[in-house]
Amino acid sequence: MTSETSYTFTPSKTGVYTLWVDVQDSTGKKVTSDSVELRVAKEWKLDGMDLSSSVATVGDTVSFTVLITGPTGKLSYNLAWSYEGGWDDWSSTLKETGDYTTNPTSSFKAKKAGTYFVWADIKDSETGEIISTGDFPVTVNPAGPQGAWTLKGLDAPTTAKFGDPVTFSAIVEGDTNGLMYNYAWNYENMWGENWSSTIMETGAMTSNTSWTFTPSKTGVYTLWVDVEDKNGKKVTSEAVELRVAKEWKLNGMDLSSSVATVGDTVTFKILITGPTGNLSYNLAWSYGDGWDDWSSTLKETGDYTTNPSSTFVARKTGTYYVWADIKDAETGEIISTGTFPVEVKGTRSVSLMSAAPAVEEVPAAPEEELVAPEAIDADVPEAVDEAQAPEVAISDNSTID
Repeated sequence: MTSETSYTFTPSKTGVYTLWVDVQDSTGKKVTSDSVELRVAKEWKLDGMDLSSSVATVGDTVSFTVLITGPTGKLSYNLAWSYEGGWDDWSSTLKETGDYTTNPTSSFKAKKAGTYFVWADIKDSETGEIISTGDFPVTVNPAGPQGAWTLKGLDAPTTAKFGDPVTFSAIVEGDTNGLMYNYAWNYENMWGENWSSTIMETGAMTSNTSWTFTPSKTGVYTLWVDVEDKNGKKVTSEAVELRVAKEWKLNGMDLSSSVATVGDTVTFKILITGPTGNLSYNLAWSYGDGWDDWSSTLKETGDYTTNPSSTFVARKTGTYYVWADIKDAETGEIISTGTFPVEVKGTRSVSLMSAAPAVEEVPAAPEEELVAPEAIDADVPEAVDEAQAPEVAISDNSTID
């Protein structure tokens, strides 16, 4: 045992370690602590699967690769595929070789139309942990005679600004003569008034190889296209998500002052660029990091406000924090500004200059004709002998009538 009150070690593997300590005194009394679990993270991270194509034609070879971030020297892979998710037509690295492989890439040949699924299991030889990527679908279209066509996907943007028109088109290989298209979109996976298509808007499919619409809301739209030839063969593309950005942007918070004095009223205002007609705010403040002394728009009124500005009175020294939540009525999204500190110091000292009482202005003397003393017509008493004059003490503030 050791007299040191701490101990250091370096984990040699990733995984879960259990830590504890035995403590013994000079009399032999021994006590064991409760244990603590220590989780040592993996050095690598699974980022998904990369497909050479998610839409193929019968006869195509499709490659798929496990995507890993970090060192992969201790990793091996079992890459697999199956037709229609069943076990009648499938294969894997383990099935073909009897073991995992260090190659993160494999392939399969699409021998029939339908949906194939690919996945992989990743084994970490250091921890013995096995992680699966999950399934990734590959749509295989039938191969036709000369003049056949294949829908390869949808060419569409993934982001757009509110109010801007969005154009998307079908990616078709082969003979496109006579093909008809039904372009469709859906807002936030809702239906009713939240989706439309070429057929809904015009009553029929179109021969145009692209379509344009203007999103009426911010949020996530799902775009796809149906393609049909003159023989009735119809194929639907994979969907593409389009995110339409908000019209407004949060630019932070404006404080009347970030340093205040006890008794001051501090004003804080949310800074927004763009139209704010759909926005409302919950403005809040707290003293310190706790909730013993705080308030907000919701706490005081029970609802958000359309006024982006609020105030609080700094009643004690320390750090106050202000923040706000902004709610977009159109998307339902709520975004926080994050906290902004206000340092509050003690009361202001008062200087003698500022503390001196105000001096009243003495009114000017009336404008009267002044008469010189020698011009005063009055009886002048005879000189009084000094010995006979009374002794009168006159203080500075005495008045003689």
